[in-house]
Amino acid sequence: MKIMHIICGPGAGGAEVFVKDMSLEMSRRGHKIHVVFLQTAKESGRQEEFGLRFLKLLLDEGISYEFIGAKSRKNPLLGIITLKRIIKRFNPDIVHSHLYWPLLFLIFIRGFPVIFTKHSIQFGAPKILLQILLTRVSAFVAICEACKKKFLTVAGTKIVQIDNGTSFKVKPEQVDVASPTVRLLYVGRLFAVKNIGLVLHACSELSDLEFELRIAGEGPQLLELQSLAADLKVDHKVNFLGNIEDVSNEMLRTDIFLMSSLSEGLPISLIEASLSGLPCLVTDVGGCGEVIKRCQNGFVVPSGDLFSYSQKLRLMIEDGALRETFSRNAKQRSQHYSIDRAVTQHLNLYQTIL
Repeated sequence: MKIMHIICGPGAGGAEVFVKDMSLEMSRRGHKIHVVFLQTAKESGRQEEFGLRFLKLLLDEGISYEFIGAKSRKNPLLGIITLKRIIKRFNPDIVHSHLYWPLLFLIFIRGFPVIFTKHSIQFGAPKILLQILLTRVSAFVAICEACKKKFLTVAGTKIVQIDNGTSFKVKPEQVDVASPTVRLLYVGRLFAVKNIGLVLHACSELSDLEFELRIAGEGPQLLELQSLAADLKVDHKVNFLGNIEDVSNEMLRTDIFLMSSLSEGLPISLIEASLSGLPCLVTDVGGCGEVIKRCQNGFVVPSGDLFSYSQKLRLMIEDGALRETFSRNAKQRSQHYSIDRAVTQHLNLYQTIL
């Protein structure tokens, strides 16, 4: 098949990484893939170097790409014209949009079926607008059970659940080095909905314990979080890594993976952590609890509950045997989240619609 994916930009976000992994695997299975970005990494406020590596990886695998341009957000007519030209050149059998904006353009471009995936559990637009946009959609992909339940009211019979997956693999030649200090890791964007302040406040409650918190990612809250760590007097235990190239290597050096979000879909970073065999502590938002329930590799606490978060984190830091049990469970039960399964289900969906 000739498959076109449309995503925001070549960045390190979960949706972008998922589309990259999907595109690579679909290409390796013999399909012709074209990735269309709404805007560049710079226009998205993302690290440009990472974006260039993202694009090079696509090209190295024979995957073409184009940009619609950020100006189309303010000028939908420009977006329609630009996307129509791109589609005419590639002539796709099917278009898979991972954003709302392209659906607005695609209403005015016909001749092929459209699949839509919402990569979060938030509507992100008025329901009436979403229902209008979905008139152009043949199938609405929900990335977890919680998302399926949330969007059922607007998507109806078009909704199909396909859990996220990843091509993430721990490099076999790498060997972890034991350390007396329990190593904690957060991976993701540094912005308000991730509620990373909860992690820092929890760490301040556990000052009697020996641990190190490593925070990997970029975002607008970096300076604010660094200041908060200093105010809480935990800055000597916190290391802000920025964007990291090799997440698998960082996870091998980790004992506990942390998420503290106020809202999520089905986080790719949590899936990667589970595939790495990491014990995980997450808040009960989106599909986070589904991953922990399936993999039996950690605890789920109410979102924003500092007391519960701190208590569970203390337990996990102090109890090495518990961490070993969680780790063993993760390695045995996380394969559901492989990219192979996700791609097979998507290709089956495409074939059914075609």
